[in-house]
Amino acid sequence: MDWYASALCVMLGAFLECIVVAWVYGAERFSRDVELMTGARVGRIVRFAWCILTPLIMIVGFLCFVIQVMILLTLFGLSPPSTDDYTYPGFAHVVGVIIALTPCLPVPMGMMYGLLKEKGSFYKRLRMLLSPSHTWGPNDPELRKSYKMYQYEGTWIENMRTNLLGSRKRNPELTPMNAQDSDLLQFNE
Repeated sequence: MDWYASALCVMLGAFLECIVVAWVYGAERFSRDVELMTGARVGRIVRFAWCILTPLIMIVGFLCFVIQVMILLTLFGLSPPSTDDYTYPGFAHVVGVIIALTPCLPVPMGMMYGLLKEKGSFYKRLRMLLSPSHTWGPNDPELRKSYKMYQYEGTWIENMRTNLLGSRKRNPELTPMNAQDSDLLQFNE
């Protein structure tokens, strides 16, 4: 198992998660959700980290790992795993590769299932899958009244600007905290 357990799927999963949160769901929506839950706005540096820095680090790490593996396989050749006195059969190598790739399978399989299940053109199905549900929002009925799902409008350049810089003023109705609840955020030392 040591030959096949790797950070490959973790790096790919982290990259995809960053892209989904920052660009598909949207950093603006996510920032509004964080503000609703905590009462604090998300700064531009954190937005930059969500949208650019973290996905870049994840994809570079993933690509470096893949290139490193390719170089090692090219220089040293691919041989079945073995110990000092035992060489594992060929099927063990296949089972090991399947085990290593299994954590990566749910994302593309879920995407394919969703695309096949929805009705309409490919573009409409994809757009539907990339949009939050109409039931998405706060569970608290009072907060749900003031919660309005942010809708991206305009060109993709304007949407990128909105994700990175934000496009709103602080909405006091979205802040669930009042003076007596603010002590809940203070940490005991």
